[in-house]
Amino acid sequence: MLGWNQSSQAITTAAQGSVTPRVDFDVEGRARPLLEVRDLRMQYETSGGLIHAVDGISFSVAPHQAIGLVGESGCGKSSVARSILRLLPENGQIVGGEVLFEGENLLALSEEQMRRVRWKQVAMIFQSAMNALNPVLPLGEQLVEALEAHTPVEHPEALKRAGELLGMVGIARERMASYPHEMSGGMRQRAIIAMSLMCNPKLIIADEPTTALDVVMQAQILREIKTLQRQLGLGLVLITHDIYVVSQVCDTVAVMYGGEIVEQGPVDSVFGSPTHPYTAALLRSCPNVRGPKRDLVALRGSPPDLVAPPAGCRFAPRCPSRQDVCEQPVPTVALQADRTSLCHFAGSLDFDTARFPVVQHEQKAVVSNETLVRATGLQKRFPVRTGLLASLIGGKRQFVHAVDGVDFEIRRGEILGLVGESGCGKTTTGMILSLLESPTSGAVSFDGAELHTLARRDLVTFRRRVQPIFQDPYESINPRMRVLDVIGEPLAIHSIGASPAERRARVFEMLDLVGLKPPEDFVGKFPHQLSGGQRQRVAIARAMILHPELVVADEPVSMLDASARSGVMQLMLELCRKLAVSYLLITHDLAIARYMCDRIAIMYLGRVVEIGPTEELIANPQHPYTRILLSAVPTAHTDLAGGELEIVGEPPNPIHIPSGCRFHTRCPVAQHPICSQEIPRLVERGTGHPVACHLA
Repeated sequence: MLGWNQSSQAITTAAQGSVTPRVDFDVEGRARPLLEVRDLRMQYETSGGLIHAVDGISFSVAPHQAIGLVGESGCGKSSVARSILRLLPENGQIVGGEVLFEGENLLALSEEQMRRVRWKQVAMIFQSAMNALNPVLPLGEQLVEALEAHTPVEHPEALKRAGELLGMVGIARERMASYPHEMSGGMRQRAIIAMSLMCNPKLIIADEPTTALDVVMQAQILREIKTLQRQLGLGLVLITHDIYVVSQVCDTVAVMYGGEIVEQGPVDSVFGSPTHPYTAALLRSCPNVRGPKRDLVALRGSPPDLVAPPAGCRFAPRCPSRQDVCEQPVPTVALQADRTSLCHFAGSLDFDTARFPVVQHEQKAVVSNETLVRATGLQKRFPVRTGLLASLIGGKRQFVHAVDGVDFEIRRGEILGLVGESGCGKTTTGMILSLLESPTSGAVSFDGAELHTLARRDLVTFRRRVQPIFQDPYESINPRMRVLDVIGEPLAIHSIGASPAERRARVFEMLDLVGLKPPEDFVGKFPHQLSGGQRQRVAIARAMILHPELVVADEPVSMLDASARSGVMQLMLELCRKLAVSYLLITHDLAIARYMCDRIAIMYLGRVVEIGPTEELIANPQHPYTRILLSAVPTAHTDLAGGELEIVGEPPNPIHIPSGCRFHTRCPVAQHPICSQEIPRLVERGTGHPVACHLA
């Protein structure tokens, strides 16, 4: 695996021999658009009626330019991408508008003509690399297949091209023989980027290319996308729900809501002075990791029903500044030559004083200094399965070192954040605390009792006192059960409530407490009838209905849009105060951990490398890995150049743990031989809080 610096050099070198798209200019000296979308309209035919997914949007992209389409789930972003390439499902149809690529209307081409456009002229980076790659073909064959299907090229030349492109995105040529399951998530996403470039296209459409990645890998992938786009002179359409990701890659941004573009313009201009209430709400619904901690905006309500969209402003039902005129059709207001806004009051609203529902962050005092949970020397190793021949030969058994010597404690009423990259062991740690996994060695005590010595009757009590909240509520909730049964089931299992009527009353109280009001509107619904934020509130209600003392929340908001995320974070903080519950909050996002947690523990490759009070750790990070995590969190004004430190490569194989400090193979400030030979202890080194680093 090449490091970022090596990868960047490879991109520059390879780009020197690439064909840069010619840029044409109009009479006023402006670059002519490579792609121009004019009044595009598309819809889906469903049993519930026609869904107007894209309703009259227009934008353009020139060579060397990147535009970001940003908005909540269901706003029509991905439908735009699939409409451009005409990759809609059978029930989808384009009913109006034009998609001009180099002046030619793609919607007027035959399917055979479109096949010559896809990949050769316009390529796509899909959201889920694991789904986009063929699991039974080696990586090299898949890249070669993409080139041979669209270009008359000899097989050796195609292999050479595949190797060069993999090098451009930081993957060693030797990995061409690897299968997708043998690569990390970041490596698979890089492979998809390389595949999109195989036919030397002029335009790339990237549909949520970093959604499934943690913040460190996300930062690396975004740098590579932007470097490739600049070096090769590509046009780029980046689709994302994360408004801050746009600031890292794009020149212009188009904010979508309810199938329409509600605001469009240069990134710095739109983010610096938004003119549409929805844009302002999105910017203020994301927690910050730099500067003073701020209150967040929580958008109430849900996006509009696109089967019967309102005639007026589609954001009006959720807008704190709405007036009677908002019920009338909204004209697109041209604020400047390159700024438009779909708002009756564009440019005249003061969003600093607008009556947005605010998630007020109250400093929460720890209820007690009493320790509720203590983990000591916690280890968990998973045996690696071997084939029959290896078992007969009797080779050395191998293990994945998921958790390897972790110590921490959680006090009553405290929220402890466990932060790190994917695969660092944080979820396994949470499962051990929930007794969903047993430790290989070490000890965990809960309220003074050792968990591994609990008798069966005590184990039932423990299950009631400790509850999990999982990452994806759609997978953790039975899709065949109604909300009433989902939340009420724990009461029945633990024989709480004298009658079904009493349990029903408790469910209604909990629904009201988690903000699903009125409860009568929700108890009869199935999970698929709820939004993502509503499903997560149901999952929280199910965990809280037993009034647990500890909740292990594993990435509880990572699957949610920004507007829903802030509301769920507010809910969890309110429940912590009202019910005096402790949390172990597992996340890869330090901004979320800063907003939610009293203390933060940074985890890397099975070990805690730094732990301390939240504001102290954020303001004074001591471990290089913590500093890298902080610099990787995107903000509205993040520079692609990154922070003071840049990480190298990907995490080591947890089967073969590096000697010495586990981070030394990726650390930009490692010193040898001490970092590569001696294991640093997690101790306070005069820095105010414990850190495991020789150089702290």
